[in-house]
Amino acid sequence: LIVRSFAGLQRADLGFNPANVAIGRVALGGAGYRTGDEVRAFLRRLEERLPSLPGAVSTGFTSVLPLSPGGDSDINFTIVGKPARLENGRIRVSWYRSVSASYFETMQMRMAKGRPIHPGAQEIVVNESFARRFLPNEDPIGRQIVSDGPPLTIVGIVADARTRGPRTDTRNEMFFPYQFMPEGGYTIVVRTHGDAAAILPTLRTLVTSIEPRLPLTRPETMELLHRDVLGQPRLLAMLLGAFAGAALLLALLGIYGVIAYAVGHRTTEMGIRLALGATPRQVVGLVLGDGLKLGAIGLALGVAGALVSARSIGALLYGVAPRDPVTFVAAAAAIMATAALGTWIPARRASRIEPTEALRS
Repeated sequence: LIVRSFAGLQRADLGFNPANVAIGRVALGGAGYRTGDEVRAFLRRLEERLPSLPGAVSTGFTSVLPLSPGGDSDINFTIVGKPARLENGRIRVSWYRSVSASYFETMQMRMAKGRPIHPGAQEIVVNESFARRFLPNEDPIGRQIVSDGPPLTIVGIVADARTRGPRTDTRNEMFFPYQFMPEGGYTIVVRTHGDAAAILPTLRTLVTSIEPRLPLTRPETMELLHRDVLGQPRLLAMLLGAFAGAALLLALLGIYGVIAYAVGHRTTEMGIRLALGATPRQVVGLVLGDGLKLGAIGLALGVAGALVSARSIGALLYGVAPRDPVTFVAAAAAIMATAALGTWIPARRASRIEPTEALRS
């Protein structure tokens, strides 16, 4: 169950594609950028220069990168034409990101409706959760949002993304153009044709050429970041997989030892059976039947115990039920195959007994 759950986590749709994406962060505040105008000026130069990177398919940047260890940012806002507060009296709050216009294309985030923002335009993109939460039963496209600046018009609705990892729920999100929401730090994202790590040295050089005081920190790939997010379930799957493999090996050795010992004490019986006309295939079937009976008894006890205890690991599972019938059938088949293998070796040995030698002993 744990191994299948981990496989499901690896295949889970994140709402963006981490493959072939190089990333690196620039901390503008630490490099002496104090005002919004200074930040905008640097980002404009960065936006112009990034597409010239050799091997880059698409480029962009964001104030908060999905799957990154840093926390997301909340912001209060109002919707033009709606009351300042919700029906329960609470103010409207949403996660937000300050992004370049090409960010959605680079991350391969699907636009559920509308289009991405145009560079420098007074526009904003929201996700599907935002639309369902704050603008239900109406078309969000064309509505205006106000938060610490001029009104921005919603021009697109992007599909929900699991920005904290595949096990987390989606949240309300707004994507501001960086021109209207400059932040103190940004993560650059570069989609490449092949190995994303190969472009990191060039990306570092480009950033330094724009601003020598600004180092590129945390250069890596989105695939490695995704791998780190799955580190705990991967370790759990590996440990339990190793324990399960060891248990299966012990079962194989145990069944083999028991059946081999029993066959050794039945050498005379097997010789008599063969002398009286039994075929080697019948002898193999006799021994296999005894071994598989033991395997079936153990399997029945194991399945009963698993059905009782599986519910306790429900919180660790993803995309698979604690009593998933496919998993139980597959595990049962593996156990019976192990029992058959452990029995077949001594059974073959029993079928090759020479009747005269067995009777003489």
